Amino acid sequence: LCDWSSDVCSSDLTYPVPVSGVRAPAAKPAGQVVRLAFSPDGSLLATGTTGGTVEIHRTITPGTVSSIPAEDGPVRILAIPAGNTHLVTGTGDTTIRCFRLDDNSLVWTREHKQPVTAVLPDADGKRLLIGDETGHLFILSLEDGRAVISLHLHPSPVTCIDRAGPVTACGHADGTVAILNAE
Repeated sequence: LCDWSSDVCSSDLTYPVPVSGVRAPAAKPAGQVVRLAFSPDGSLLATGTTGGTVEIHRTITPGTVSSIPAEDGPVRILAIPAGNTHLVTGTGDTTIRCFRLDDNSLVWTREHKQPVTAVLPDADGKRLLIGDETGHLFILSLEDGRAVISLHLHPSPVTCIDRAGPVTACGHADGTVAILNAE
């Protein structure tokens, strides 16, 4: 834990951050990094570039664990759901892809009707919440990318999503925050 006003940090907390504090970069990615996503347990970090390449890194050892080849355009969506078994990425405005992390194989592709503007893996590692330009919230099955739930929350684009237990909050481009309680 750190006291940012005095720059003093406790040495009791070392995982996932290396004991030495900041780790030097292992390699420069192919393109400007435009998206980052930690795994929920903090052991992995995904980086997405303007060239469409996604690299997976461990947070306490240097080097790249794996790399997903470049797709069309910059990475706009990036998430590692709980369990560290999948990676969700989107490089176009409407295409979402799910890959297995162990072998980088493509699990599913979903062509969404509207540009996707926000993404959040659910804590259970089985679903993915996405918000789009029309103010809709979709809950997708991580298994096959199928929409399990679709809700129109507000007519302004979803800009961010967060969840605490059964409560989900979606921020919208016009400043509105939609809050729903879905058990």
